[in-house]
Amino acid sequence: MKKHLLLSLAVLTACISYGQIVYHYNGGLTYFGVATLDMDNDGYPEYDFNVISSAAQISCYGDNCVGKGSNVILFNDGQTIGPAVNWHCSGGYYSPIQAAGAGPKLLGLKFYLGNNIHYGWATIDINGGGSYVLWDWAYEATPNTPIAAGRVYYAGISENTAFEGNVNVWNGQLTVETAAGQLGDVSLYTLSGQKIYGASVKSNTATVDVAPFASGVYVLRVGNTFRKILVP
Repeated sequence: MKKHLLLSLAVLTACISYGQIVYHYNGGLTYFGVATLDMDNDGYPEYDFNVISSAAQISCYGDNCVGKGSNVILFNDGQTIGPAVNWHCSGGYYSPIQAAGAGPKLLGLKFYLGNNIHYGWATIDINGGGSYVLWDWAYEATPNTPIAAGRVYYAGISENTAFEGNVNVWNGQLTVETAAGQLGDVSLYTLSGQKIYGASVKSNTATVDVAPFASGVYVLRVGNTFRKILVP
């Protein structure tokens, strides 16, 4: 049975449905100590987090699960989260995430809505000193359907049109790179669809100064492909 904790992530700045993916943006809130994660915002959390020194820990309520690897709970952007993942599904804190100061990291999650299994992800950024940020999370609304880590739908466009090049945000700089020739038109949008940057790039790399932008989630468009990015 799920428990209520004093700190909850139920107050969201955005809860948006992209096709079959339900996406939550948490506003870049910083937490100390235990915080709960309510994936479907029903008032009953599926997980809780804590940070001991510079390592994060996650605990599952009920039969909910967390993706499990070599002593970490991390996924690469775009990696499939589904039945084939090695899942850990018992209560108690599990697998410290030794990632302080390394930027946002993706967690793989498997949880129940009623009697149905759903797959999702969450982004955690460990600051060190016992504090951390839970930036956002998402889950596939269709039961038993895999989801790609860190990906959402945007403006009705499927993730089948996702940009598959390299994308990195670090120290206020967004770097975009492709092995498929020129990038072409590169644009950034807010989640509401407002265009905030645009350029025509005639090389296979581009660097965008995102330091002036507010912390949060944006959509990168490269030609007719898309990728969600997080600006810390």
